[in-house]
Amino acid sequence: MRPQQGSLSPPPSAVLLVDRARGPLDALQLAIEATEGLICAGAGPSLSAMAVAPSDEIDAVIIQAATPGADLVLEVATARARHPCAIVVVVASFVDSHLVETLTDKGATAVVSTSVPLTAVLAIASRGLGDVPDVSDEHVERVATVGRDLGLTIQQLHILRHFADGLTPQQIAQEHGLSLSTVREHLKRLRQRLRCASGVELVVAAHHLGLLPHLDRPLR
Repeated sequence: MRPQQGSLSPPPSAVLLVDRARGPLDALQLAIEATEGLICAGAGPSLSAMAVAPSDEIDAVIIQAATPGADLVLEVATARARHPCAIVVVVASFVDSHLVETLTDKGATAVVSTSVPLTAVLAIASRGLGDVPDVSDEHVERVATVGRDLGLTIQQLHILRHFADGLTPQQIAQEHGLSLSTVREHLKRLRQRLRCASGVELVVAAHHLGLLPHLDRPLR
């Protein structure tokens, strides 16, 4: 996958991009290509969907996931098995100590939340953790603390993030394998806990409380 080494400068690091979050894949590819020292060697919804042989020389795998689950654990294990020398970076919508421990055990180099700047994620993909500031992330601790103080469950925090990202209750139910009535009940409980009368108020209140890294969509 790499260019021939004929110049004094080192060859760029080949990065695979796995987007399990159905996010802006083109934008992430462009960000990788625009970063000096990186090239995008492949992109898709899973490693199995990419025509990249395990023997190909891959330096880093970036996995973006909307909802941490068993499929994410499998994806990390697959990345490590196929590319044993690669840096494996997981970017998830919600990160806690259990997820970090689980994915690290499966071979992840770093597990960060979506509130971590993309430049930091790409820096990890390029150099590993050695030259990168600690991105274990104050936001993660803030979410855990505020969520606990409000009596919110991990699942409710996941649903809140998806709702703020613009997903409908039907889409959230499908994403989590829940019934529509269960998702609506969770959203009702979230509005009650945050004392909000509407979905817009819920997103704004969650943002101000630090439960969301940023407002991801126009409010309407």
